[in-house]
Amino acid sequence: MNQDTMYHRHSQDSFFLFFRTAQIRNEVVGKEPFEVELEAGSFYWGDHLANPIIHKVCVGNRKLDCMDIEIKADRPRPASLSPALPSTLQRDLCFENGVLRAYRVKLAPGECIGSVFDAGGGDGSMVPVPFGYLAVAMTIAKLSSGGVMPGDNWWCGKSSGDISAGDAGTTTDGAWSNVGEEEVEVMILQPT
Repeated sequence: MNQDTMYHRHSQDSFFLFFRTAQIRNEVVGKEPFEVELEAGSFYWGDHLANPIIHKVCVGNRKLDCMDIEIKADRPRPASLSPALPSTLQRDLCFENGVLRAYRVKLAPGECIGSVFDAGGGDGSMVPVPFGYLAVAMTIAKLSSGGVMPGDNWWCGKSSGDISAGDAGTTTDGAWSNVGEEEVEVMILQPT
């Protein structure tokens, strides 16, 4: 590998997801370069709206596989935001900062996303998630709507019912389930 990105600017807040472990050298203009070990499944919040950076990333001998999700300053805000749901065995509220809320969701075979977010405890039936969200597959998965690979993503819009799902696909209410034989891990990102 041993490849570098070109120097580039981050000026929007960003949520970075890392899909495989990699060693990088981060060279931020005006600062000393530093090395970082990025673990598969980890994430990082970049407060770049307030603190823009220009940098390049030098990748070591392992492939860097990540996603930069920019949170636009002029994004539409939900009319009413429900409070964060507490962590459970299936969902971990792993990040919240007033701009974005992130849940790490693990679905066993046969479980559906709606039952994981059913605040009332639910009976495991297909219920809609109570908010719009971006779902990002963190593992290879077989969902009710088709197969996904790490980094595949789809938007489920609760308020308007708009779903743009790419290859993953969902029902119009955003319900989907793990129909494979392995546990599935998905990050659910909710704008706040």
